[in-house]
Amino acid sequence: MDRGPRRTRGTSPPIAAWAIARWLVLVTTISALAPAARAESAPPADRSASSSAPAPARTSTARTARTRGRVPLPPLRVRLHEDSLRFVAGVTPARWDSLNTAFLRDVADARRERDDFALSRLLTFQGAGYAMIGDALHAAPALDEAIPITEAAADTAWLMITLRWRAYTAGMLGRLDEQQRFAARLVTIAEAESSAKFLAIGHSFLGWIARQRGDLRQARVYLERAVEGERALHDEAEEAFARTAYGATLADLGEYAAARRSYARQLEIARRLKLSYNEAQAYNDLGVLEKRGGDPGRSVDYFRRAYEVLRQRGETPDAVAALINLTYAEMSLGRATSAADMAREGLEICARRGFGRLRGNLLVASAGCEEMLGHEQAAEATWRRIVALGDSVAVDTRAFAILGLSRALQRSGRSAEGLALVDESAKSLLPRLGRDMAAQYELGWADRLVRAGRHADALAIAQRTVTGPAAAVERRVGSPAWETIAVCQRGLGRPAEAKVAFDSACAVWERQRGRPADPEWRSSVWASPGSLRLAYTSFLLSWPPAEPETTRIGAAYARLQQFRSRTLLEQVTRDVDVSGVRSFEPSAPWTATRIQHELLGKGDVLLEWAVESGQSYLFAFTRDQRRVFTLADPAKLWSRIQSARDLLAAPPRSEIDVAAARAVAQELARIVFGPALPMVEHARSIILVPDGPLHLVPFSALATASGPLGESHTMAIAPSVAVLGAARLRSSAPPPGRGLLAVASGGGEGRLVGAEREVAWLVSAFEGVERPGAPAGEPTRFASSLSPYDALHFAGHTTLDDRFPWRSGIDVGALASAEPEDEPPGAATRAGGQPRELLRAETIAATPLAARLVVLSSCETAAGRIVEGEGVSGLSTAFLAAGARSVVASLWPVNDQVTEVLMREFYRALASGKPAAAALQKAQERVRQARETRHPYYWAGFVLLGDGATTLPLTPTRFWHRTGKDARVGVRPTATGGAPGGL
Repeated sequence: MDRGPRRTRGTSPPIAAWAIARWLVLVTTISALAPAARAESAPPADRSASSSAPAPARTSTARTARTRGRVPLPPLRVRLHEDSLRFVAGVTPARWDSLNTAFLRDVADARRERDDFALSRLLTFQGAGYAMIGDALHAAPALDEAIPITEAAADTAWLMITLRWRAYTAGMLGRLDEQQRFAARLVTIAEAESSAKFLAIGHSFLGWIARQRGDLRQARVYLERAVEGERALHDEAEEAFARTAYGATLADLGEYAAARRSYARQLEIARRLKLSYNEAQAYNDLGVLEKRGGDPGRSVDYFRRAYEVLRQRGETPDAVAALINLTYAEMSLGRATSAADMAREGLEICARRGFGRLRGNLLVASAGCEEMLGHEQAAEATWRRIVALGDSVAVDTRAFAILGLSRALQRSGRSAEGLALVDESAKSLLPRLGRDMAAQYELGWADRLVRAGRHADALAIAQRTVTGPAAAVERRVGSPAWETIAVCQRGLGRPAEAKVAFDSACAVWERQRGRPADPEWRSSVWASPGSLRLAYTSFLLSWPPAEPETTRIGAAYARLQQFRSRTLLEQVTRDVDVSGVRSFEPSAPWTATRIQHELLGKGDVLLEWAVESGQSYLFAFTRDQRRVFTLADPAKLWSRIQSARDLLAAPPRSEIDVAAARAVAQELARIVFGPALPMVEHARSIILVPDGPLHLVPFSALATASGPLGESHTMAIAPSVAVLGAARLRSSAPPPGRGLLAVASGGGEGRLVGAEREVAWLVSAFEGVERPGAPAGEPTRFASSLSPYDALHFAGHTTLDDRFPWRSGIDVGALASAEPEDEPPGAATRAGGQPRELLRAETIAATPLAARLVVLSSCETAAGRIVEGEGVSGLSTAFLAAGARSVVASLWPVNDQVTEVLMREFYRALASGKPAAAALQKAQERVRQARETRHPYYWAGFVLLGDGATTLPLTPTRFWHRTGKDARVGVRPTATGGAPGGL
């Protein structure tokens, strides 16, 4: 129940890399160096009178030696002045090599000439330059050498400058004790010298350090002094930088409105003064704030803009901090692979630059990605690495690692060990954590106690997390806190209190889910109900015990619908207005009674799964029965389904494969249907509402002793009953009358001859079938041209994007008259390097369609990313979101020539008046009857999503006309090219 990290920042206080450098040099350095530089050209007597200048004779001798055999160099003090001006011009990774070469040369000369004044300046410049490009490992030694030289000269002004940079580099290296020592010394000197500037800077450092150590109240005191000090000095640039840590501390304290005001002031200053670095930092801070207390959908954009700007400046701690936040945002959207790549990139930067403290945050992200990807052993190993780092990582990072490791131990059957770890760490960690992180830790602690059966202890801890203002509690711990309380109350035998807590959890989840305006965020891991839906379902199935079982089943099923395909349903019903305000209170919800009376006919059965690793249920409804079954061993469901699917989705190599497929199909039926299998066998038509791994199952291939279910049953898959009900309502409307649009795509090296023949046959076989004219045009305009058609058929190439499912698309580039010279937005690359235009899922979903039927006669068009409760995100659901009643799509890569045959049979069955589900069953039977194609690979990959009762009025062309066309475009599959003969 504990959640992943919500914010991540660099460990050093913010620094205005260019504005600070200009102020540092122009205000302090040049004013100190210019008189000395002028003294180089004064008479020797004047030079010797200067206590800070080297002796005349020694300087003259050194200069004479340097001029032998080469062009004489200017005097050291003149070069020092020139170096300072070059430093002021800007330190970038590209310019640093040449600038540092000059510093190295002049440092060597300063040592040889024993010019301590020049040496202290040059070493500070060199250390500051290394720090500006993110190289703390080389910055620290230079600054450490400069400090005692400057102290010996009693040059307090320059000493404060050097201490400032040394404190900064200590933070870059993750050495908080060292950083505090230099910052405290800076404050002491600034107070003695009455330097308001350096006093504000020192307070900024101390505030940042206090925040890293979890002392938020002291951090706020220091940072308020820093902000007010800079405002009094009218130094807006420094004020903006101090506000970075100040706003973060306010957010940690739960003062979101004050944090937002501080960030707004920071961003306004940055834009007006054209401080691009600080503007990027403000974007990063606003991203954190939006994710925690605003619209999480905006946070990804903020983080991405921050990282792009900061990365251009080099591999700095702040760039890595922005990358960390972007990584967590990607994880929230369920993009584990993408997030893992980002975490890996960040770790490589940290290894190169020595950013020890940030490394811990990135390891947390890596472990979280490994968990999401199911790599449990790797995740445990990474959690152990972080815990072993001890106090070298931030206290929040250590807390997350302890919770993660305890979670891993629990999953591996070592729950007692995991609980002991959290118990032992609580006393030392909780006083040091911010309010939000402390609540997260306590929530994880309570979860471990629940799993150990210690409900009373867990309840006491969980109730602490929900004390305080409701809005703050909701942001801090969300629905999992109320769920934990509900589970504890149930475990303590208090069902009435448990019901209240469960209802509170659902209400909080509903409000949190409604915050993002972006559909992908609303269906993301961040908005997932987690275990809440199954925990509440389990409770309602047993309470109140006095109610009849059928009543309890109805109540549990009704509550479960709150969590089913909500985002898709909102898109289907257009239940989201342009302002992002959402309201989901359907006037006639699909209750069990309504399903039995309105959706199911005689011989129909509706099966809906609710699957989690800990518990899984299968609801089964007929017109006169409502049952619920518990499925055995849900933890292994993913692997067992994937293994079976791998065999069924692969072309057979021998009769052994055919026999193996038959045995696997029977075993998979027993796993998937469990005790409900007799109900399935006695039905004639099945409506399937899968969940989780069940979306991968080729249901028509599942078999009983009498044969494949697809042979005796018609089947339709619905993302949810509410989506199916909306499709049924649309099916009753008259068709628009525009007919069928048939599209063949994918030319050049990727040409599919079967797809082209398939579309040509449709045009010839039925009246009113059209092909799009060329050019296809820009994908958005092409999408809008699809709106009036009664049916759509796409044959050819598609692109599946598992990371970003709404970027999956249909290749429509081959429809254009010429390939574009520049790759347009939304384009991908065709084999051979040629650009191709994609009609993307996100474009389709935003296009209102009148089509009652969409056929995607391509590879893996029913695939996509599976999101808990929401189902599959991808091409097929995009067409449902756009308004299609039914979609025929494929679960795996399909055979080109066999698919052509299957599609012909499908449309012939539609033309004879069969509904879509029955027509697909007929077409699959045609393929299955041939010996060469009886293996499920050839026919079971196609599924019907949506309303299986959808019909499509098709008028065949005159017999002689159709026969003539068939003679020219007909196909006789052979054994070549993977297409078997005999069809």
